[in-house]
This record gives sequence, structure tokens and C-alpha cells, in this order.
Amino acid sequence: ATVFFGVSGQQQLGDPRMHAIARVNGEPITKGDFDNKMEEVRNDYRARLGAQYDDRFLEMFGVPAQTLDQLVKYEVMVQHA
Repeated sequence: ATVFFGVSGQQQLGDPRMHAIARVNGEPITKGDFDNKMEEVRNDYRARLGAQYDDRFLEMFGVPAQTLDQLVKYEVMVQHA
């Protein structure tokens, strides 16, 4: 599988949630896909940690990068199914 990450230097138009932040064999993983998954992760941590939850924990433990990695792995699995 070929995976590309990042944002091009070109100005992108339209809905930013539709912009690809990664591609797996040409198939996009959009900012919206990532944002939706991160919201699921946040809700899960909030449910488990209650009042102790703080968004800073996600960054400290690399959760955004792990979440993108999960989305990429899922897309690879879907493509090979």
C-alpha cells in the first residue's frame, strides 16, 4: 500500500473537511474522516475519565497520530478485502 500524509503547499478551496490529509493507494482520508474519529475518541476518553479528562492528554500521548494511523490501517484493510 502506498500512503501519503500531509497537506500540499497549494491553497485548497471548498469545504476544508473534504481535503485529504492522507491517501492510501490514491483513496483519500479526509479531514472530516479524521475529525469524526477524533470526536469518537474524545467521547470515549471523557466517558472513561469523567472530570479528570483534559484535551491536553490526547496530544501528550500522541492520540491524534495514533488515530490517523488507525484510519490508514482500516483503509488498507478495506482495500485488501
